[in-house]
Amino acid sequence: MPFLSEYSDEVLAMHLHDPPAPLAARRPDRTFSLALQHVVNRALAKDPAERYPSADALSRALDEAMPRSDRDHDQPLVAAIRAATRAGEIEEIAAKALELAQVLVDGLRTSDAIDELEAAVAVIAAHPTEPERDGRALWPLLATLARHLDEVGDRASARRVAAHAERQATRSGSAFGRDATRALLLHLAMRRG
Repeated sequence: MPFLSEYSDEVLAMHLHDPPAPLAARRPDRTFSLALQHVVNRALAKDPAERYPSADALSRALDEAMPRSDRDHDQPLVAAIRAATRAGEIEEIAAKALELAQVLVDGLRTSDAIDELEAAVAVIAAHPTEPERDGRALWPLLATLARHLDEVGDRASARRVAAHAERQATRSGSAFGRDATRALLLHLAMRRG
């Protein structure tokens, strides 16, 4: 996620005024091309007129910015996420991102799972539909992301993301989601320290 805060009004202010942190600042252990950074910056531009005109255009730009070796190793789930992105199917993006994250975690690649979940959240947030629909797609992604952040020891981020998940579950009208995210928040609060 480009902006994290415990308070929704701070996140809103950051979305309106602050540029997102460069990819390398979020993941100093990885190398990102300038082309990829440019794609991310354009996708997250404050002015909608400066963003990609469609999910398909964003997908093409990502394909062009990715090193050939990374594209050659695309798994079927990655292709499914790209197809869902082009079609604007946020529920499918969320489901496939959760599935991909589980595959990565099962392969002991939790940090890659975190990256994929953050990317899916960013795609959905960059292309809002209806608040209730967006909330239904976002809260499971955010709750899963919070759990994985907690697993890697980033407790502060885990709490912020879990709070965001709870707000999205409430926004979606999902009683199950609201209860699940509140239980997650309680769990994280008990793990402080």
